[in-house]
Amino acid sequence: NGQPCFKRGRYLEAVEHFMAAMKEETLVPGQAPLYAMVQCKRAEAQMLSEKYLQGLKDCEDVLSSQPENTTAWTVQAEFLNALDKAGEAQSVFMQILKTWRSHNPTIEECY
Repeated sequence: NGQPCFKRGRYLEAVEHFMAAMKEETLVPGQAPLYAMVQCKRAEAQMLSEKYLQGLKDCEDVLSSQPENTTAWTVQAEFLNALDKAGEAQSVFMQILKTWRSHNPTIEECY
């Protein structure tokens, strides 16, 4: 339900659906890759709803359990930039560019 709301620009409603999915441990276990994907989508919806601190927290949570999650890295940098923390965003990009720049189109595009 969250993804269709997201695609239609109903971001706050999408956040609610993503939160509901994340709370249902039997559907999406907390350590599963799907959980991180849902949490990243929730962060993106929060970005578009200007809920920057909440979305930044989601990115940090994903990265603590899945440090290789490139979506969380790029969305985190976008949040930092939106929060007028361009220096921190640049540091994040420098960190991820060292690892993925030549190997990941998502990182290249965001950079």
